[in-house]
Amino acid sequence: MTTLFRKYNDRDQMKICEFFETLGDYDNSAYGNLKVMWECMLQYPSYPLFHHEESGIWEVGDKIVGIVHLSGPWLGEVSIDIHPNYVELYEEMLLYAERRFAGTNREGKRYIRTSSEKSLYQVNEILQRQEYMRCGDGKLYVMDVSSVIEKPNLSKRFSIESLDEVYDFNKLNSLLWKALNYYGEPPAYDDDVYLPIKQAWFEYQKKNCTVVLAPDGSYAGFCGLWYDKKTQAAYIEPLVRDSKYAGQGVGYALIYETLLKCKKLKARSLFAVPSDESVNFYTRAGFQHKINQDYWIKKWSN
Repeated sequence: MTTLFRKYNDRDQMKICEFFETLGDYDNSAYGNLKVMWECMLQYPSYPLFHHEESGIWEVGDKIVGIVHLSGPWLGEVSIDIHPNYVELYEEMLLYAERRFAGTNREGKRYIRTSSEKSLYQVNEILQRQEYMRCGDGKLYVMDVSSVIEKPNLSKRFSIESLDEVYDFNKLNSLLWKALNYYGEPPAYDDDVYLPIKQAWFEYQKKNCTVVLAPDGSYAGFCGLWYDKKTQAAYIEPLVRDSKYAGQGVGYALIYETLLKCKKLKARSLFAVPSDESVNFYTRAGFQHKINQDYWIKKWSN
C-alpha cells in the first residue's frame, strides 16, 4: 500500500497511542516504554511549546507507521519513531526533522540530536550516511516489576502516603521547586510561570503517585508514576526528595512503594530516565540500563 505523509493534528493523539501499542506488540523489550512516556508527555504543562503542529506523520492506510516529533520543548531534540517493517522511510523522516526541528547551539551551528535502536542496522547506516555521530548510549533504565527488593529502613517519624490521599498543591510545588533547584520562591498556582518548570501543575495520576510525609507534615519526597494498562508499562516522572532529608532513605522508600503499586497494577516493567547525578541511586535500587539505544548528533553551519 502507498505511504502517505501529513502533519499532526490533535485528533492524532489516540492514533499515536495505537501506533506505540503496535510497536510494543512487535517487540516489547525495545518499544514497551513508548506509549506510557507519550501519555506522560501529553500532560506536560510545557506541551504547547513542543511545536506539535509541525510533527510529521507517515501512514499506510489509516495506520500510523512513523512519527517525527520534538522530545522536549526545545528545538534540536527529536524523536523519530518508526515501525521496523518500514525502515525504508527513515531517511525521509530524518530529513524532515532537519528541516522542521533543527536547533541552534551556542556556537551558532544547527543541530539535531536523536536516538535509534541498535538492532535497526539500516537506520544506523542512514544516520552515518547523513553525517550523524554517535554521542552516547540511551538514558532509559528499567526494572522488572517481578523483582523483589529489600524493604526500606525509613524512620517511623516519616509516613508513606498515596498522593490522592494527601494532595496539597502548595506542598508539592514547594518540594519540586526546591528539589529541582529553580530560582527564588515557589510561585502561587495562578502566577504566570515559564511552562517547562511548572512541574507541580502536571495532571498526575494521583492514585499511582507516592508521597513521603516529613514529621512536620511537609513533603519530604515525591514519586510521580504513570501507568498504561494496555502495554503494562509504568514510568517514573519525577522522583525527588527534599535535600534536608538526604541519607535518610526517603528516595529508596519511594522506589519501594512505587514498585509495590506497580505489582498491584499488574505492570510488567517500570521505566525511568534518571539524571546523570542520580544514575547510581537507580542502579543501587535495582534498575538496569537499557543498552539497546544509541544517541546521535549532527551539527552543521547555516
